[in-house]
Order: sequence, then structure tokens, then C-alpha cells
Amino acid sequence: MKTTFGRLAAGCAFALILSLPAASTAILDPVWIKVAAEGSSEAAKANADFVCKGTNDQIILQAALDRCKMEERDLFLYNGVYMIDAFSERADKG
Repeated sequence: MKTTFGRLAAGCAFALILSLPAASTAILDPVWIKVAAEGSSEAAKANADFVCKGTNDQIILQAALDRCKMEERDLFLYNGVYMIDAFSERADKG
């Protein structure tokens, strides 16, 4: 599922892991919500739950974080450049 909505939420923790062996990537991974950057490899994009577009990637990253929270899974970011173009003001000032 590729989704493009949401906002960055302050106080959300996620793991930045730079590589994952190809043999351990699965279509439905019980541990990771995987995100690929616009410049990530085609294999990474094919295995990712979310693929960023290279602009306003914070929207897609927030959607991935929201899904991590909902499904109690961890965030995995494939190698690439993620463009954060804006920050949202949070009511809790977080």
C-alpha cells in the first residue's frame, strides 16, 4: 500500500536503519513499516509500504509513523534522501 497523507508528529520515535539484506525483505513484514526515498533502488521501492516523491516527504513519513503506531511496528527507512519541506505547528508544542 502506498499512501500520501498526514503530518509529522513531534515526539514520535523511529529507527533509521540504512540497509537491509535483500533476503530478509518480505512483502508483508510483521516487524517493519518500510519507506523508500524517491531515489532509492527499484528493489527498495518494490518492497516498501510507502514511497516518497522527493518533495514534502514529511507527509508520507507521517503516514508511515501513524501506521507504525496503529500496528505496533517499527519504521525502516531505505537508503536515500528524504526531503522535509515544512514543519507543522503542534498544539502540544512538541
